[in-house]
Amino acid sequence: MNFLRRSVSLAVLVTLLVGVMGIAVQSPSAYAQDDDVPRFESAPCMFEIPDGAVEGENLECGYLVVPAKHAEPTGPTIRLAVAIAKSTNPTPAADPLVMEQGGPGGSSIDAFIEDLFDAQEVLRLDRDVIILEQRGTLYSEPNLMCQEVLDLSVEALQQDLGVNEEAALAEAAIQACRERLITEGVDLNAFDSVENAADIADLVTALQLTQINLYGVSYGTMLALHTLRDFPQVLRSVTIDSVVPLQTNFIPEVLQSASRAFRVLFDSCAADPECGTAMPNLEADFYALVEELNTTPITFPVEDPDSGEMYEAVLNGDRLIAYYFQLLYATSVLPYLPKTVYDIKAGNTSLLSLVSPFFDLDRTFADAMYYSVICAEDSDYTLDDYDFTDVPEALKAAFGDDTILTTCASWNAELLPNTVDDPVVSDVPVMVMSGEFDPITPPSFAAQAAETLSNSYNFVYPGVGHGALFGGDCPLSMFVDFLGDPATAPDATCIDNMSIEFLLPSSAYVDPEGQFTAALPAGWEDGGDRTLVNTETGSMMIFDVLEAEDVTEGIGTVISAYDPSVDGANPVNSQDIDLVNGTWKLTFYLSGSNYYIVVGTVHNGKAYVVILQTSESQFEDDANSLQAVLDAMEFTE
Repeated sequence: MNFLRRSVSLAVLVTLLVGVMGIAVQSPSAYAQDDDVPRFESAPCMFEIPDGAVEGENLECGYLVVPAKHAEPTGPTIRLAVAIAKSTNPTPAADPLVMEQGGPGGSSIDAFIEDLFDAQEVLRLDRDVIILEQRGTLYSEPNLMCQEVLDLSVEALQQDLGVNEEAALAEAAIQACRERLITEGVDLNAFDSVENAADIADLVTALQLTQINLYGVSYGTMLALHTLRDFPQVLRSVTIDSVVPLQTNFIPEVLQSASRAFRVLFDSCAADPECGTAMPNLEADFYALVEELNTTPITFPVEDPDSGEMYEAVLNGDRLIAYYFQLLYATSVLPYLPKTVYDIKAGNTSLLSLVSPFFDLDRTFADAMYYSVICAEDSDYTLDDYDFTDVPEALKAAFGDDTILTTCASWNAELLPNTVDDPVVSDVPVMVMSGEFDPITPPSFAAQAAETLSNSYNFVYPGVGHGALFGGDCPLSMFVDFLGDPATAPDATCIDNMSIEFLLPSSAYVDPEGQFTAALPAGWEDGGDRTLVNTETGSMMIFDVLEAEDVTEGIGTVISAYDPSVDGANPVNSQDIDLVNGTWKLTFYLSGSNYYIVVGTVHNGKAYVVILQTSESQFEDDANSLQAVLDAMEFTE
């Protein structure tokens, strides 16, 4: 299991759950174009252009050409992909924001580019945002992708394997990838954190900048700390989010970190009056389900998002723990986790079907980059130095034996000097961010890093997982304030208003005409005439059943009849979502201040359609309620 790799790729899961939803940086032609290294070379964007971006206008791309090894400046070179999201301000600040993803091995471009033109567009209000794809990752050349590992993951997904048995197969796959890359002429010793940090300094040089503001999340915090130590002169400010302090080896700490996050989940539900009352034995029930699944595994459907191929994935207890560990990263999913224990026990695995492709079929992660970095920097430990007596036995079993030392023993990486493990001492302004539920980089890690950063501000965000910046409006607004004035601590009063509202098991709703049953979410009441009403907000769900063979036509008919101002044939968004009770068409309409999510499916010649009428402020909460309704929907005809 590559522990740091998941940082922000799950930030869109709430949307997916309902199926919708110095010198200022100039255009690349103005950048240095001489034959020296480092240099920037303009190029067409190498990724899918997100909505709202126009290449050549508010988005520019290219490659940073750097030495493969900075100690050999006239030696071989490599190319690192660069995406520049232009500021919405015609006179942007001279110090752009540079953003770096985790992993090591994650694609920074894939992690950030879409949100910069949507949810995090505010980051472009005053300055350009530059995404540097780290050496070895997806869009850089060469990349250290491992098809061998993906092939193994597809096979293992469909088998009931013990955790150590699966780890042995993964070890063989990663070693096969290593041998292939070496045969292709890749020098794996060119991929480590020190080289990575030098690339950031080279970016500043190549783009003719004076200073930058650097943001790093997860492994990106290690990279930011290395840059802070080695090249402080290029940094106006640094933000480290979900922190790995260089003086702490996170790998042997994983079990304790995971155990702490599970403890936070169970205790948070117990402390919440509604969650604690609805699920009073959550912890015991979770571990009972783990034991039950290890004895009698079940299967659930998984669709490959690229090929469309369907797989029957095997779910045993150890894999359930592995999934929950990964899900604790995602702030948007945290409210679902207690309830999902009982959903899975009842055979409802829709959440796992949704998230499994992120974990099991990821084609964006450079596995060999991960091991090159980790083996060079963090393979110098022994488990004998750590105490795991307080970790639940089920967690120990699910994580299995430590295989990283085995992999690194044969990786043959050139070890970095011991000095890379020294605490970073600096007076550069640093914002330090942590999530309360983070299962891999706990808030205590952030506190360790902040101890020697004399000009730092350390914040812990309640109800947030890994990647705190993406945990809501509060951390985002504080980050924007910090960028505006790094010398002043950002206003943190909004943290007091942050909390988590767990989704509760739902009561049953029975169609008065006897054609279906569904959930009655907490806070909603039967309003009669096939409607559910949220008595606090006024939001409504309207059910309809009509004779129809085409679900799109059925949806259009129902929404146009409900609100004649809506053109049912032209939704803002439309796509298919797979739930446990079949494939549903999901559409989204806008009419004045009304937001409509309209879903439908065809069953036995009838179209079953549900309209959710909501507002911008209630959209997320109401979408969660709609998800609960659909998950529990059963047809009686």
